[in-house]
Parts: sequence; C-alpha cells; structure tokens
Amino acid sequence: MSLDNQPNDSATKPLDKTGSEPRIEYFAAFNYFFEHPEWINSLLMGSICMFIPMLNGLILAGYRYEIVEMKLRFPDQPYPKFDFARFSQYLTRGIWPFLIDLIVQMILVFPMLIVIYGSMIGIAIAVANNERVGLIVTAVIVPLVILFVMTVSVLLSTAMVPL
Repeated sequence: MSLDNQPNDSATKPLDKTGSEPRIEYFAAFNYFFEHPEWINSLLMGSICMFIPMLNGLILAGYRYEIVEMKLRFPDQPYPKFDFARFSQYLTRGIWPFLIDLIVQMILVFPMLIVIYGSMIGIAIAVANNERVGLIVTAVIVPLVILFVMTVSVLLSTAMVPL
C-alpha cells in the first residue's frame, strides 16, 4: 500500500463549533489548577509536602501523574484534590519517574564532568605555558560545550520523564 492511498489526517479531525480546526489553548495549563473548587486545599497540602525532606519531589510527582491520568481518562471531570490519606500511593507513583530521571542524569553528568575538569587542566596548562591562544580558545569553546551538554541533559530528561 502506497502512502498516496492514505487518508488525510486533517480531514478526519473533528471540527469545533465554528467549523474550523481546533485551536491550541496555551494558557489552559495555567488556569486548569484554579478550576477545581478546592484548589486552595490542594495548594496548601502540596506546600506542606515541600517541607518533607527527600520525599517532597516524589510525592508531588506522583500527584501530578495522577492528575494527568485522570485528565486523560475523564476529561470533563475536575482533577482529584490532594489527599494526605493517599500519601503512600503518591510516593509509589512518583518513584519510577524519579529513578528514570536519576539514571539519565547520572549518565549525562559524566561527560559534563570530563569537559569541566578537562577545561580546568587545559587552562592550567595554558597559564603555565603563558599561551594566550589556549586561554582564548578555552574561554570560548568550553562554555559552548558545557551549554550543549546541559541542553542535551535537559532535553533527554524531559523526554524520559514528561512532567
């Protein structure tokens, strides 16, 4: 079967009430939290969780994944409010994204450490030999390489663990 016989995806998309294609609502993510009638309670409980050492990110990640799942399963219902009775469920749900992110970041930290320590050694050698070209190259290339490695790190982390 050739690609020419494939139906056009834009023709099969449902149209909105005005007859045009659906539009992306960029600010809906910012307003979504405030649509729940008990958003203040969720905000306060989430803020209290931030005071729990080492577990705060896991708990809030678990709660965020629950919100995403409920939005996908029941798009017309409000998201579930934060409940301390579900503390262990939030914790177990947030552990896997944390572990995946930890592994990805540990893999990406080693090239960054090599670049940073390699540049320190290169700068020390250039200063010891009194070479201006080495210092200039190091001052330009090293920050660009560090910026590149950090950008790749953020992109991979986002791709592996979409929060």
